[in-house]
Amino acid sequence: MACAGDVNGDGYEEIMICMQNYYPKDNICTSCYDEGAEFVYYGSPAGPSSSPDWKARGDDVWGFMGTYADSAGDVNGDGYDDIIIGTSENTYHAVSHAYVWFGGPAGLGDPGLGGPSTNADWVATNPDPVIDGNWFGVFVSGIGDVNGDGYDDVMVSACCSFLQNQNQYPGKVYVYYGSAAGLSPSADWTATGDTGGSIFGIGGDGVGDLNGDGYDDLAVGAPCNFCLSPDGGHVYIWYGSASGLGDPGNPSNADWVAQGVSNSQLGVVTRPAGDINNDGYADLLVTAANYDVLSPGGVLFGAGAWFIWKGSKNGLGEPGTLFNADIIAQGNQAGAALGMFEAGAGDVNNDGLDDIFVASYLYSDPETNEGAVFGYYSPIKIWNLLYLPSIISSP
Repeated sequence: MACAGDVNGDGYEEIMICMQNYYPKDNICTSCYDEGAEFVYYGSPAGPSSSPDWKARGDDVWGFMGTYADSAGDVNGDGYDDIIIGTSENTYHAVSHAYVWFGGPAGLGDPGLGGPSTNADWVATNPDPVIDGNWFGVFVSGIGDVNGDGYDDVMVSACCSFLQNQNQYPGKVYVYYGSAAGLSPSADWTATGDTGGSIFGIGGDGVGDLNGDGYDDLAVGAPCNFCLSPDGGHVYIWYGSASGLGDPGNPSNADWVAQGVSNSQLGVVTRPAGDINNDGYADLLVTAANYDVLSPGGVLFGAGAWFIWKGSKNGLGEPGTLFNADIIAQGNQAGAALGMFEAGAGDVNNDGLDDIFVASYLYSDPETNEGAVFGYYSPIKIWNLLYLPSIISSP
């Protein structure tokens, strides 16, 4: 699920729900197994509608449309929010795509059909296919305005191949800048990982303005869950500027880097933390879903953890480690994977400080792997890295 922003300009935000295995039998495609679909529900004074107001669907076998989706912000500056949807495997590990539909007074317009006959307002096709496919479109994100031109920008990831190239392909992200005409037809900026199997780009997002220079910044995660060497994963930050994100990115020219500890999978989720201390600088939220927690009863393998580094006029400061994060919180249950897949921030109690929410999809209480979401209200303390007797607050 994701927030779609306000695509019809009525002051209420919309909800998107992905169904990547969607497969109807109809006259559009009679054998499109797992073509995928995305459903959008418009907001109103009574909340979201009970049935979808708009739908986009793939039209190719194993297309998995809706692998990920996000609000794209307003990429064409018309005052209406837009949406971006990824489809990661059209025709089974061949050409894949990312799609954007523009908002307008009537919302997203006619129902969307993916593939060659798409009515999307913008389509990006995998520019660098490899023999098994590189999962272009498996992760898409609106990243804010990294070049300060008044138009929002988007990122599309090609993070990996899960077949024979899993330990060779390092992953790559593509950034497309917005304009009055919409998004660029080809990527304006790219960044490439430097380690095969690092899953560079599986986590990434626009994280707001970390250094207060008026330009939004970009975070890219490389959690390294298929690495040959268990270095624990990385998070890379590139600061925005009047020229955008600068030269093509790679781990050596990132403006800031954080590194995990062995097998922790740091960077599986990177998100804007909002401004949790109300100092005018955006903060960075990162999870390490496979982090092992040391407790009095022994090691809680794969309990997970999350970390915040606070922004400042100098950005995030010294290179990040799991020992110099400004805020640290750890899981209290082995294998619960605190921070896998989702985390986010917002001010839910209207106190002017953003609050943190983190998913733990394998949490058991009491049902096995029933899952949980935990909320942490600001102000959030700095916690002992070695052991927490419990999650900071109840779900």
